[in-house]
Amino acid sequence: MENCNFQMKPWSQFTKGFQPPTGDEIMPRLKENIKYWCGNYTMISLIFLVFLILSKPVVALSPLIAGGLYYFYFIHNKGRDLKVMNFKITKKIAHYLVVGIFSFLLLILAKKSAFIFTFLALIPIIAHAILFLTPRRK
Repeated sequence: MENCNFQMKPWSQFTKGFQPPTGDEIMPRLKENIKYWCGNYTMISLIFLVFLILSKPVVALSPLIAGGLYYFYFIHNKGRDLKVMNFKITKKIAHYLVVGIFSFLLLILAKKSAFIFTFLALIPIIAHAILFLTPRRK
C-alpha cells in the first residue's frame, strides 16, 4: 500500500480510543487507520497465517510458490515487462497475478480452513480500522 509505514505502533495505543464513526466518516477513517496501523495489521495477518500453516502444513506450499513467482518476476527478471502469448505483463498486472495465484492455491490447498482463518483475521482488522480514532484525529 502506498504511503504505508510498516513500522509497528505500540499495542497499548492499539486498544485505546474507539468511537463509532458517522456515516460519512467510515471510509476516510478506514483508509487513515490502514495507513497508520498497517504494521500492526500485517503482524496480525502473519500470526493468523502461521496458525493456518501449523494447522494444515500443505498450505505452506502456497506462499512458497507465490514467493517463487515474485522472485522470478521482480528479482530475477528485474521487473521488466514479460510477453506471454502476445500479452504484455506489466508490474501492476504481475502483482495482481502473484496475489491471485497465492489466493487460488491457498483456497485449493486449505479448503475451508483458509476461508475461516481469513475471516478471523479480516473481521477484527476491518472493525478496528473503522472504529478506532487515530492519534491524529483525537
